[in-house]
Amino acid sequence: MERSPRTRPLALIAALLLPLMVSADVVAGEQLAELRVFNKVVLLVKEQYVEPNRIKPKEMLRAALDAVEKSVPEVLVEDIDENTLKVAVGTASGIDERSFDIHDVTSLWDVSFRLNAIFRFLEPRISTDVDKRDVEYAAINGMLSRLDPHSVLLEPRYSQEMKLSTKGEFGGLGIVISIRDGGLTVISPIDGTPADKVGIMAQDKIVKIGEESTVNMGLDEAVERLRGKPNTSVVFWILRKGWVEARRFEIVRAIIRVESVTAERTDDFAYIKLKQFQGHTAEDVLAGIEKAKGKSKAPLKGVILDLRNNPGGLLDQSIEVSNLFLKDGTIVVTQEGQTRDGRREVTARSRNHRVDLPVVVLVNGGSASASEIVAGALKNRGRGLVIGDVTFGKGSVQQLYDFPDTSSLKLTIGQYLTPGDESIQSVGITPDVLLHPIQAADRETLNLLPDENTRESDLDRHLDDARTKANRPSLELAYLAEVVDQAEAERRSASSTFVEDFEITLAKKVLSGVSPSMAPSAVGRAELLAIAKGVVAETSATEEQRIDSALLKLGVDWTAGPTPTTTASTLRLNAIDVKPVKAGDTWNFTLEATNTGAAPLARVRGNTKATLGYFSDREFLFGALKPGESKRFTVDVKIPKELQGRRDMVRVDVGDATTTMASLDVPVVIEGLDRPRFSYGLFIDDGVGKDTNGNGDGHLQLGEQVALVVGIKNSGLGNAAEPTANLKNLGGAEVFIDVGRQRLDALAPGQSGVARFLFKVSAPPDVPPPEKIELRLHVFDNTLNNYLI
Repeated sequence: MERSPRTRPLALIAALLLPLMVSADVVAGEQLAELRVFNKVVLLVKEQYVEPNRIKPKEMLRAALDAVEKSVPEVLVEDIDENTLKVAVGTASGIDERSFDIHDVTSLWDVSFRLNAIFRFLEPRISTDVDKRDVEYAAINGMLSRLDPHSVLLEPRYSQEMKLSTKGEFGGLGIVISIRDGGLTVISPIDGTPADKVGIMAQDKIVKIGEESTVNMGLDEAVERLRGKPNTSVVFWILRKGWVEARRFEIVRAIIRVESVTAERTDDFAYIKLKQFQGHTAEDVLAGIEKAKGKSKAPLKGVILDLRNNPGGLLDQSIEVSNLFLKDGTIVVTQEGQTRDGRREVTARSRNHRVDLPVVVLVNGGSASASEIVAGALKNRGRGLVIGDVTFGKGSVQQLYDFPDTSSLKLTIGQYLTPGDESIQSVGITPDVLLHPIQAADRETLNLLPDENTRESDLDRHLDDARTKANRPSLELAYLAEVVDQAEAERRSASSTFVEDFEITLAKKVLSGVSPSMAPSAVGRAELLAIAKGVVAETSATEEQRIDSALLKLGVDWTAGPTPTTTASTLRLNAIDVKPVKAGDTWNFTLEATNTGAAPLARVRGNTKATLGYFSDREFLFGALKPGESKRFTVDVKIPKELQGRRDMVRVDVGDATTTMASLDVPVVIEGLDRPRFSYGLFIDDGVGKDTNGNGDGHLQLGEQVALVVGIKNSGLGNAAEPTANLKNLGGAEVFIDVGRQRLDALAPGQSGVARFLFKVSAPPDVPPPEKIELRLHVFDNTLNNYLI
C-alpha cells in the first residue's frame, strides 16, 4: 500500500543493419560514474528506511554488482575473498579486469564511493549500445533487493504506469489490448470511451498505428503510441473478421477513467467490487451504494464489499472507505521509524460516516495492503463480517519519491496496525468464515487440499513484526467450486456482466438472515456471525453431498466415517512401476495405499511436496479403506518439453483430514530431450513482384517493397517442433513491415527451412549518413500479455 505521491528459450536473435542504426539513446554528457539517481536513493534509504538494522552496506554493494553483471553480458564480478572483488569486462581486444578492496565499506556512502570507482573502470570498456541509465537502475534495484520485497526503483515507464493506476485516469482511447496469435488485438472496448463510440470491437486486429506496422510491435510500444494527451488524435488501421482489407480510424483521445469500483444491485443488497484503491475510490463506493438504492423502490438490506484480488493502492483511500462504515474509533495505526514520534493513529470522523447498513466483506489471498486495512478495520471494530480466505499479509507502508529523470523510488518507511494494535504483517487477516473451495470436475483439475498460494511470508526478505498473532476462524466451510477455464475467465474479466458466485450467494444468505425488526445500524459483526453459524451449517450439509457425489463420479468413495485413533490403524504406501520419463511425455504416477490396521479408514488423501513445482501439490484420493483393503490412485503429470534432464525426489504424505498416517519418498528421473540450435543465412530481394518499385539492384531505396529471405537451419541434435521467426523494426516510420512473422514446418537435425519477410522502405532514417535501418531477426517461443491503453 502506497502513500499518494524474460526468458526466451531456443532463441536466435540477430541484429540486422541494412544500408539505407541509431546509437543508444544516452543523455548528452551523462556519465555512468556520476550516480545521479543512485546517490539520491542512498540518501533516502539512510534517512527514511523503516528498519535501519537491515542496511548492510557490503552485502548491498555486492547485490548491486550482481545486478549489473546480469544486465551487461560482458561484465563478470567475482569474489576473491570476503574483502576483495574482481571485476572483469570483455572488450574487442580481450578481457580487462581489476580488483577492488571492499573491506572498509561500512556505510551507504561507502557503497556509493566504491561503485563510483567500479563504474569509472567499466564505462570506457562497455559497449556504447548499453544504456547507462539501465545499468544504474540495475545497480539500484540490486542494492534495494537486500532490504525487503517492496522497496524498489521504478524505471520511468513503470513509474508512469504506477501513477496512472493509482490516479485512475489517463489520456487514451479506452480499449484493452493484448498480443493474440502474434498480432496486436483488441480484447474489449470500454463502454462510453472514444474507441467504443467509433465502433471498435473485441477481436479487432490493429495492423498499423500512424505510419508504423504493428507486426511484432511490443505492447509497451503500442501503448506509448496509442496513449497521449486528451484532445489529440491518433490514426490506426483495423482489420476485422470478414473485411477484405484494413480500414482507417482516426480517434481523438480523451480522459479514460479506469473504474476502481463497480456496483450492482442483487436482490435487496448492494454489491460493491473494489478492484484497487485509487484517488476517487471512496466517493465511487458511496456512489455505487446510492446507485444500487435507486434501482428499486425496496430499501437496501445490506452491502457486500468485495475486496478479492484487490492488491491495495492508496492509504488515504483505504481510510476513507473504512470511514464510510465507521462512526468513530481507530481505523488504522501507522508506525514510521523506530520511535514513538513515528506513531500515527487515524480515527474515524463522524461527518464522513455515510453507511449504516449491515456489511459483509469478501477477501482472499490476493487481498493485500489497503484491502487488508479496510477488512481489518471493519472486522476488529465489530462493524462487519469477513468471509473468504486468509489475506496476503502485507502490513508495510511505502512512500513514493520522484526523481528528475522521471524514475521513482518506492521505499518502505513504516508498518501499519489494525485496530487493537494488531499487526497483520506476514500473517494476513483471518476471515470469520474461512472457505475451502474444492474442484472435482475431473482428475486433471482435482483440487481438494488447499494450495500453498504465495503470501507475503513467502517473499524473500519480508518484514516480520513481533505484534503479529495467529487467529483462528470462527467458522469453516468447504464447498464444490466451479471450474472455469482460462478462456472463460478472460471473457468474464472483459465483460461488464455481473456473475453471482458462491461467495456472493453465501454473503446474501447471511444478510438475508437479519431480522426486519432490527435497526440496520444495530447489526454488526456479532449479529452477522450468529446468523452465519446457521447458514454455514445448512450450506455445509448441502455442499458435502455435492462433493461426495462429484468424487464418486471419479471413482472415489468420500463418505465420512469415524476418526480412528493413531494406534488403531496403520497405512502402507507403495509407488507402482516408477520409470524414468522423457521431457514432453506424461508421467503416470500411481500410488497404492493399504490399510494394515484393524479399523476402517475414511477420506484418506495424499499430497505431494517437491523442489520442482510440476510435482508439488498433486493430490491422491483413496477415500474409504476397509481393514486389509488396498486402493490405487494415479496422477498424470505432463512434463514440459523444454525441461532439462534431472533427478528429483517427490515426498507424498497420506492420511485423513487431521493426521498424516504414512509418508513415502519417490525418486523421479526426467530424461531431457536433445536441443535444436539455429544458424541462418539471408539475402535481400528488392524485386519481389509487380508494382513494388523494386529494381532488383540489391540496395534499398525509398518506396521499395523488399523481401528479406532467411534460410534457417537446425544445426543442433534435437528436433525443432514449432520454429517461428520474427522480424522486428528497431527504428521508426522508415520501415513498414507487412509480413514479419513466419511459422516454419518442424525441422529435424540438419534440416533447413526458409522464412520470407516483406517490408517497405517508407521514409529516410532520421540519422546522418551513412543511412541504415535496424531490424532484429528472432526465432522464439511466443508469450502473451494484456495491457490497458
